Amino acid sequence: MLRWRRPDDHGDQIKQFLVQMHTEFEEGLWQTVVEEENTAADFYQADIALSPWVNYTFRIIARNSRGESEPGFKEGIVCSTKAYYPFTNPKDVRAEGSEPNNMVIEWKPMDKYDWNGPGLQYIVRYKFNKPGEAWTEIRIEDPLANYTVIREQPTFREYLIQVESLNSFGRAVVKPTSVKGYSGEDTPLLSPVDFSVSEFINCTAVLLIWKHVDRDTVRGHFKGYLIDYWENEKPFAIMNSGAEKHKNETILYGLKPVTNYTARIRTANSRYLSESPSIIKFTTPEGIPSKVHNMRVRAVGARSLYVTWEPPRQPNGYIRGYFITFENSSAGVKEETFVLNRQLYYLNEEGEPDTGYKVSVWAETKGGEGPKVVRPVRTWPLREPDVPNFTVEAISPTTARVQWLPSNGSEWAMPGPIFLVNYSIANSNNWIESEQISLPRTEVWLSDLEEDTRYKMIGIAKEGQKQRESEIITIRSLSRATITHISHESLQSAAWFTAVVSAIMFALFTASVMCCCERQRDSKYSVKQKELEQGHHIDNEENQ
Repeated sequence: MLRWRRPDDHGDQIKQFLVQMHTEFEEGLWQTVVEEENTAADFYQADIALSPWVNYTFRIIARNSRGESEPGFKEGIVCSTKAYYPFTNPKDVRAEGSEPNNMVIEWKPMDKYDWNGPGLQYIVRYKFNKPGEAWTEIRIEDPLANYTVIREQPTFREYLIQVESLNSFGRAVVKPTSVKGYSGEDTPLLSPVDFSVSEFINCTAVLLIWKHVDRDTVRGHFKGYLIDYWENEKPFAIMNSGAEKHKNETILYGLKPVTNYTARIRTANSRYLSESPSIIKFTTPEGIPSKVHNMRVRAVGARSLYVTWEPPRQPNGYIRGYFITFENSSAGVKEETFVLNRQLYYLNEEGEPDTGYKVSVWAETKGGEGPKVVRPVRTWPLREPDVPNFTVEAISPTTARVQWLPSNGSEWAMPGPIFLVNYSIANSNNWIESEQISLPRTEVWLSDLEEDTRYKMIGIAKEGQKQRESEIITIRSLSRATITHISHESLQSAAWFTAVVSAIMFALFTASVMCCCERQRDSKYSVKQKELEQGHHIDNEENQ
């Protein structure tokens, strides 16, 4: 009990008394334990609950409208309590093994304020969590200790744990609480069996199943199962997925279509994985391809539409082929066709003049048909194709190559779907017609030409019965004498180049040999000079 008398208020009424204290464990840290609001009395007292075996220091401060007063006793009043039994036991008790054959029991050491007397110690008890088991008890004499290791224990067994405090007076007045703990874990003995593919959800997901392991073989806190999987071509890029202990299936997502995978499953406890995993191999099925890439539709005539595309960026399997449809926007008539995967174009010559169309292209795998890519286009009014653009190059005395340029660079107009060449010797009217080519072919080869002869040529663009001719151009076929002269000059140039390279290599080799010889001679001279300085003449020694 603490008593005090009201001081003089010096003309400003006292509104509150503050009773503050600190202990020897927290020097200088004052805490308010009583706030007395009744300030009309002359004498006061306060009952303050204290802990045994602690030195307390008290002070009292008055407060008015101007602030707080100085403490009644600047150094405070000291009160020392007597020792007694501990009122509490250590908290946060837990037990886990750090090795397969031990158990580490941990707790939070008690604050000195709670010791209640000298000679604080801890009594640690443990036993198997089974009926009829006896406690094993050890004493920890260090009051600051926070753990002890129990060795030579069986692997992963459940225990009951108690940590009790005692001092020179005796044991704590309250009984310790029993908590569950475990000895150390070890590697699980078994991995799941019957690990297999149940079904493919789609081309990028697979359902795997297995049978549960016996709980006694886990030898630890059963956490579940770990599934590792990887592409056979990338065995170091391992991915993994976990499954909870009560599950016997999982779905692997994000796989690649038509890819060979390996998967393994292992049993997991808190610290270890089973050492002999169950392993399976599987191949993901084909999926639906993505849309075709870079699709282009061009009206090359009044009735002709030319479609090109590139394979899907994500085929998700093996492309079997492509579907192409032409829908007449006016009549609503749709024409559909299919081409094999090698073909990345289609020429439709059965359209209506000056008519709008919607052209669609999509790919197909065994997994199904991909999304359509649709492009609108309109055919030209009925008329002749544009004048064809082409180039001619003499390749040999008897052959020439004609390159048709339907797009005229990057601008597509109305080149027509078909191209051919009529050609004749310059001073003759005996015209010869070349083969006809259709888009996407753009090369015509002329053969059986006469050597070193001038020819005149006319390019012809066609669509059905309508056609347009170019102006006459002339070329001269090659002569064998010119080809021989060119070959002879090429051979001479090659021989000259070879000779120059050989001369340079010989010069570099000679320079390297001379440099090595010079370096060796300098080395011998240095050795000889050093021996002369030491008083040994090599020539005299050799003559003896």
